[in-house]
Amino acid sequence: MDVHFCDPYLGMARQVRNTIFVLKMPESELRGLMSALSLATTESEQIELAAVQNRHSLYNDLLQVPDLASRRHELVFEQKNRLLGRYRRIVLFNGRYLEWTEQRGRREVTRIINLAFLAGSPSAYRDIAWRSLSVALLALIVAGLLLAVSHAVAALAALAVSLFGLGICLRGSSRRQLFYTRNGRVVMFDLFDQRGDRKRFAKVVGALQLRGERAWALLPDRKERLAAEVAEHRRLMQEGAINQAQYERAKQRIFRRYSD
Repeated sequence: MDVHFCDPYLGMARQVRNTIFVLKMPESELRGLMSALSLATTESEQIELAAVQNRHSLYNDLLQVPDLASRRHELVFEQKNRLLGRYRRIVLFNGRYLEWTEQRGRREVTRIINLAFLAGSPSAYRDIAWRSLSVALLALIVAGLLLAVSHAVAALAALAVSLFGLGICLRGSSRRQLFYTRNGRVVMFDLFDQRGDRKRFAKVVGALQLRGERAWALLPDRKERLAAEVAEHRRLMQEGAINQAQYERAKQRIFRRYSD
């Protein structure tokens, strides 16, 4: 059964009827949204979340991702991690959107995030290549034992293995800052936490927080925000930025947040 939602904040609107946006949504997803909003079905199977004038303008201004020709770049921040062989770039545009790009060799990943739905503060995360570190430590112990019994050549070979393992460990380890969606708590992107970058990094995070809070404040309250957050996560899933399981978990977190 297809159910029609009359609300433009549900992002991927399919058609316009008298300035009311209509979105088809699976029945199972509808039940969860109705439960969170404490709403009941109607005979026409339409749920009107709000009747606000000029919704078309609000949708275009606050939620719809601008096309390439309409984007105004305002800030560009780039990072390179030579040990990991990775390059990252974020571009802020049109006051409320962020484009994150990562390159690993020839592979490139890009995603667009509406800053209104980005959590204010990132979380620190340290990624350590434990297997390589274990090999390096074990080889170092073996080198010490061999040296103690006067097997200098073998000890040097073990030491070389230890240094090689340590190099791989350093190459495979990193400190990162993870950025989550506001209430869905899905990791959207990360940036390297590099010593030489910390001043610039702090300024970028400050800009993200400021723009995110401004964008969030412009959204209507409660029910419309719930619909908008669900729609944003649905868009991210449809574009391949998150998978179905992540979307479902995020949706339940959003429902719980608004049912409190």
